[in-house]
Order: sequence, then structure tokens, then C-alpha cells
Amino acid sequence: MFRQLKPLDREEHRHLRLSANQPYHFAASEILIPVVFSEIANIAREYPIVFPRGGQGLPAALVGLDPGVNAHVRDTGHWMGRYVPAHLRRYPFQLAEPGTLAASDGQQRFSILIDESAPHLSESEGERLFTDEGKSTPFMERIEKLLLVLMQDFERTRQLVKMIADTGLLTEKPLTVRPGQGKPRQVKGFDVIDTERLRNTEPQKLAEMMHKGALTIVYAHMISLTNLQDGWLAHTLSTGVKGKEDVPHFESLFGGKDDAFRFDA
Repeated sequence: MFRQLKPLDREEHRHLRLSANQPYHFAASEILIPVVFSEIANIAREYPIVFPRGGQGLPAALVGLDPGVNAHVRDTGHWMGRYVPAHLRRYPFQLAEPGTLAASDGQQRFSILIDESAPHLSESEGERLFTDEGKSTPFMERIEKLLLVLMQDFERTRQLVKMIADTGLLTEKPLTVRPGQGKPRQVKGFDVIDTERLRNTEPQKLAEMMHKGALTIVYAHMISLTNLQDGWLAHTLSTGVKGKEDVPHFESLFGGKDDAFRFDA
């Protein structure tokens, strides 16, 4: 997704502007979107959630069945979904991990990277990131705060997934997308919760997982698997949806909001 990452520089990029209202072509080849704890409930209601092998990393929303084809991005760039994952909404920004850079005011700040290939960025349209003096605009300050909060959420979520893995609840298992009509498709290569092991987990350990938030991720994952039958992936198998088709109205399919196709949601 990120193609030309480069440190955001207050001098070099002083006149850079951000126009957030852009299509999602940048995510058209992504089939797994990392998700964080704070958005897990929103993700679970319309995307299947899976875990990386071995419990090392973030849980992910499954958004495609074929390599390099994100079923939620139409050829027009519209995102087919009511909720857009935070990983996509923070684009074209990313925080460098690990490490910090010293700012001109002497304070330590995380290094922000940008994808210079992103259509969101130009010197003619959108909100300015820096003032003529090279200081962050109020718009950029909000972005910096959001990136920091997201990075903290990334780390918290990784720790919770590690806790789930260390408890022995993850197992590699193929999943089947079952459309209302059409042939089912099986997907492999990631972990899911072993429900039998979950039932046999010691009450004390379950209480600890509940207190720290790990059980929230466990149950969100289990609920999210209903989307293998009722979600957009199953719908694309039922209808044979192709990227070049006219964009259907999401509300007519799943009761979404009128602004389901807003690029800046």
C-alpha cells in the first residue's frame, strides 16, 4: 500500500497540502488490513477477522479472496463498506518504528513518513501541513496526535494478541466463504480461535484476559466469522461482482448509511 515512503520534512514539504477526499485505489491490492483494539467492534460487524500465524502481529480484516484483489475497492475507487479501517484512513501517513527525531523546538517527536506517490498530496489542493515558517498547522497537529494514538493502539493490540497466543487459543484452520448462491471458497494461511481450547481455559486465565481486553478481541473474531456467509465477500461470490460494474448502493444490500461511499469517512 505504501509505495514511496519518505520522512516528512518541514523544509522540503513546507508547501505540501493534503486533500483527504480521495478514492481507495491505493488499497486495491490489499487483502488483509491490520486492525486495532479500539475499532474491533466496528470491524467485526462486516469483515471476517483473522490472526497472523503464530500470534505475532495485529489481527486483520479479510477483504479479498484472490491475491492482489481487494473485493471492497471498486474500479471507481469507492470503498464497499460502512466502516473504513483506521489503517486505511491514516494513509498517506505512517510513523517510523522505532525511533524519534528531534524537532526544531528541542522536543522529541516520532518521525512521520509520507507516501509521496499518494494522490492525497499536492502543493495546490487541500489543507496545508506547515506554515510558511515551517511549523505544524492546527490541521497537521491533529494528524500528529491521531498517528500517535493509533501507534499506541497498535502496540496494545499486539500485546493482547500475544496474550491470546500464549494462552494457546490460536490454531491454523482453513475458513470457508459460503455465498447464498454460487460455489463456496476456502481460504487458508492464518490462525483462528480454537473454540474447544477456549472452553477449557482456566477461569483465572479467562478473568485476566477479560480484564486486559483480550477476550474482547476473541469474541469479536468469533462473531466476525458470520461475515464469511453474510458479508461482502460472500456477496461477491453470489453475484459474480466484477470491478468494472456500476457501483451498487450499499444501503440496499446491508442497510448502510447514505454516506457509505464518502472517501473521507
